[in-house]
Amino acid sequence: MVDIGCGEGGGGVYTDMEWFTKVRLEVLRKKRKKREIPRSEGIGCETLKKIFVHPEPPGYRLKGPQIVEEDKARPRKQRHTAKRICEHIREMVHGASTPR
Repeated sequence: MVDIGCGEGGGGVYTDMEWFTKVRLEVLRKKRKKREIPRSEGIGCETLKKIFVHPEPPGYRLKGPQIVEEDKARPRKQRHTAKRICEHIREMVHGASTPR
């Protein structure tokens, strides 16, 4: 892991995709330096490191394959159906499901 040379920052989870992408691209396109981002955006160094390790913020990462792997260890009758996995992914992408 590369040290970006900054102090400890604030807490919280940043899940705004536009902000996440903006910060990432500004550094990658050399418009801003990694050292100035934590001060100007009010984030911690660990958050900045995560921005460069993960292309998407935490709320945007799909967990479908993870569900399937976890189900392999469960008894057959307790596993998720394909329909339930799709519903779960749809809820994650579009928020809470709409009433029927």
